[in-house]
Amino acid sequence: MVWCVPGVSSGEPGGQDHQGRLGWITKLVLASYSVNEVVQLLKPCFQSRFSPGAVNLAPSELGLTDPMRRALLFACGGETLSGLVQSLRVERIAQERETLLAIFLGLSAGLLSSPGFGDPMAGLR
Repeated sequence: MVWCVPGVSSGEPGGQDHQGRLGWITKLVLASYSVNEVVQLLKPCFQSRFSPGAVNLAPSELGLTDPMRRALLFACGGETLSGLVQSLRVERIAQERETLLAIFLGLSAGLLSSPGFGDPMAGLR
């Protein structure tokens, strides 16, 4: 579990600004979840389309790589997740791993919305 408490710092260099904290959290998520785990978490979303989430935040603030940032930007283009993964790979915009992780981070941060994501009962229906 990751905690960010306003006004409290870890003493680590570079952790003082908003972008630095979000980038740090992104690095923790990327290091903690395998692609297979992310696929399982995204399973309820594979045939869903994405819409913008409630959080107004530039994808660049998450500290994503360029391909991951581009995958997030294409996410609300009307394709399903499986279609998005395939088209971004074919167009050489992002590899499957980058797209899946970017979508997971975008959904988790509230930048994207999709039916079923975060619903603990979604996989049981």
